[in-house]
Amino acid sequence: MGRAEEINIENCRSIANTINSEKNVGGICGYFGGNPGGKVSQCYNSSKVTGNDSAGGIAGIGDRCTAENCLNTGEIKVTTRQDESTGGGIFGFFNDSIASASITACVNLGKVSGGASFAGIVGRTDSKSTGHISNCYYNMDVITGGFDAGTALTAGQLCGALPEGLESAIWKEGSVDTNIAVATGTGSRFGTATGTYINLTKVAKIGETKTASVPVYNYVTTNGDDWDTYTLITTEEEFAAIGQDRDETKWSANYVLGNDIDLSGVELSSIGDPEIPYIGKFSGDGHTISHVDMTKENDVYSSGLFAQIGYTQNQLSESGKVMLLAANGVIASNTEAGGIC
Repeated sequence: MGRAEEINIENCRSIANTINSEKNVGGICGYFGGNPGGKVSQCYNSSKVTGNDSAGGIAGIGDRCTAENCLNTGEIKVTTRQDESTGGGIFGFFNDSIASASITACVNLGKVSGGASFAGIVGRTDSKSTGHISNCYYNMDVITGGFDAGTALTAGQLCGALPEGLESAIWKEGSVDTNIAVATGTGSRFGTATGTYINLTKVAKIGETKTASVPVYNYVTTNGDDWDTYTLITTEEEFAAIGQDRDETKWSANYVLGNDIDLSGVELSSIGDPEIPYIGKFSGDGHTISHVDMTKENDVYSSGLFAQIGYTQNQLSESGKVMLLAANGVIASNTEAGGIC
């Protein structure tokens, strides 16, 4: 539809179309809103949307409205860079000038480009802030730069568990088929596998799914293969962040060092502890973490780069893995301490 004012739109889909307009062009609606602007929910677009002004996966303009649980996988392209031209995965331009206006639990997997301002979720807001946008996610592998709205995730992350704020009754989590992973070269531990993106449940039921090539790593230590997804660590800030905040999600995730890391002057906390052990997989891939200083942890029971890996309790067990890693520095504890764990 070209224009919709003060109505609700739910469970609408635009699939594999080509949509063009000079301005205010969207996969579902060109202009959506009013005062109040209504709600658009559980709508899906996989069509390519092209325009000279405001272009969006759901609507070119979202005017004082609400959007929730919407998904765009189509390419959004603004063909000019004239003043105030905008492109976004959900709305090209979002008028957030009233308190009730919001964008919540929306996902964009498509590429967005062009315009004076563009981004994964909205190209620009009326307030020039992102306070009315929450629990929204976009694919950082196809969008770089632009207006900072929503959370950027890799294709691998978007092919995994549902991010915060996406309800399992509405969304279907993604998956990665590591059984058919292919190494990037002979003997390489790095490879790729086919991932299926998170999706709206009702869209998945009609067979409308999107896949991606996802980086994987072979964590095998004996024979065979142990391919799994991972987060690449290349800076001291990224490594230090793993040990912060006693985060169960971070302490069950997989990581690979992409290079040597110098931790001179960096304050560290151990990864894992007796209550929340590290149960993920961590590979140094032959790299070294140097100048470790964990003397500030000398009042803790257990200290090391990893304070505790895996556990066995009440006949339940969960193992973690740390491999191909070297470290040097100073580590202290009142009971147990180790260079690695």
